[in-house]
Amino acid sequence: MSIKVIKNDQDYQEALQLVGELMDKNPAVNTPDSETLELLTVLIEDYENSVFGETIPDPIDALVFRMEQQNLSADDLVPYIGSRSKVSEVLSRKRPLSINMMKSLQDGLGIPAKVLLNQSRGLQQEKTDFLKLPIKEMLKRGYISAKNFEYELATFFNQLNGEQNILALASRTHYIRSHKPMNPQAFTVWVARLLNRASEIREKVNFNHSKITQALMRSVVDLSDEEDGIIKAIDLLNSVGVIVIVEPHMPKTYLDGAVIMIPGKNPVIGMTIRHDRLDNFWFTLLHELAHIALHYGKGTSIFYDDTEYLDVEDSREKEADKLALEVMIPTERWKDSAASIVPSPDAAIMLASELSIHPSIVAGRMRRERQHYYFLNTLIGKGEARKSFSDINWS
Repeated sequence: MSIKVIKNDQDYQEALQLVGELMDKNPAVNTPDSETLELLTVLIEDYENSVFGETIPDPIDALVFRMEQQNLSADDLVPYIGSRSKVSEVLSRKRPLSINMMKSLQDGLGIPAKVLLNQSRGLQQEKTDFLKLPIKEMLKRGYISAKNFEYELATFFNQLNGEQNILALASRTHYIRSHKPMNPQAFTVWVARLLNRASEIREKVNFNHSKITQALMRSVVDLSDEEDGIIKAIDLLNSVGVIVIVEPHMPKTYLDGAVIMIPGKNPVIGMTIRHDRLDNFWFTLLHELAHIALHYGKGTSIFYDDTEYLDVEDSREKEADKLALEVMIPTERWKDSAASIVPSPDAAIMLASELSIHPSIVAGRMRRERQHYYFLNTLIGKGEARKSFSDINWS
């Protein structure tokens, strides 16, 4: 592999392509490929600095400058951006540039791709080491494609990089509940994927926090024993403005669920179903919903949860656990039931029947209370939760 100083645009484009190919391989540290990647990065940065100067222009500033140069109005941008409303949102920085917009602006107005891609530079510098991103996994899942690698990698993180910079927000106002260290790059990719999918939902119901009541939460639990109860529960939450996204966890992230609460936007609950058990699904969903009920607008905006990690000291996690457990099985009903005394399948089924909820919820409570996870295995719905999402590739 011949590496040379970048002297012109052709050399520059070839170097970018080579970087994409090397990143596809996700090379280990201190290997020939990783060293080549580092060298190419330095050469590319040197060339960019010589062409663009030390600071690459902001893409919106560059677009406005080009409009002034060519005496263009906002209406003149419609062919490149898509509609008058989108043009307005882009110019006011309320909508990030999409891949297609970037291509159109590059081809039609001659704005360099590197300038247009600069909207994600703050994310790269502030939080994410792009060389450590799980590129192979992202390609495997179809998050990005090799064909439009550079565009798609940059735009993949657009939802994290607006006026409400989610990663900057997360660095101050998030809580991770887990007993294992998370891979920060894989973690960031999963969050970006959640927000990307949420942004693609066209018809969103306006969120009203006053509707997130214990009565609503109990309505969710009541659906657990119905056919297609999981889908009905998600639809119910969507109807009150809570977006629920099921997205498999990334390797080394150890997440069951998360809730992202951004002021002025719909709360987003992310579910990984990594354990593929009904008891875990229902508790995680109610736990994240409890965070919305209890903690929306109170500082911490993002909670990431391994809900089977019980040794937590954070008061907000304890509050969410308590509310979720109470809504699923009221304390008085639990104390008066045989299930609280005798760890038998019959006791679990009897209480579930009395409450009209799925037996897995009672079995999960029984296992949790005793912190013994070797009994009632036939009642926890092992292998049943993912069946509701046959369109997802779980491999």
